Amino acid sequence: MSHVQTSTRGGSGGSGFTDNLTETCQIRTVIIRHGRYVDAIQIVWTTPTGQLVTGPRRGGGGGARSSFNLADGESIAAVVGRSGAYIDQLEFRTNRGRLFGPYGGAGGSPFAYFDLNVGGFFGRSGAYLDQIGMLSKTQCPGT
Repeated sequence: MSHVQTSTRGGSGGSGFTDNLTETCQIRTVIIRHGRYVDAIQIVWTTPTGQLVTGPRRGGGGGARSSFNLADGESIAAVVGRSGAYIDQLEFRTNRGRLFGPYGGAGGSPFAYFDLNVGGFFGRSGAYLDQIGMLSKTQCPGT
């Protein structure tokens, strides 16, 4: 699967991560842990054969747990948020006009990415989600 990477937002703490998009096609569920900051993000994908694949949690276990599901053919088209040393807040908008969030607090500086087809995320994480960027799909195998 081909994809392009956005720039990243957030700080330089934690360890680097990149979601593996080799066998995956569509994000089905996004799980967010949040409080004052975005503590963690975790993705569940549907493969081209219909199998669900749960990725690792990127960040810590603190904060409240929220999640949202995407329908067949629905994708994350925009990600807006706030960041400083950590990812303070995330909000997701889909290609079908649905809005999820905002998750997290009001600190940091605003950022926004539009015209996406998010297939995964990359960045840095430790006790919190320190940094995030999006992997935007340009094609999906078998479609």
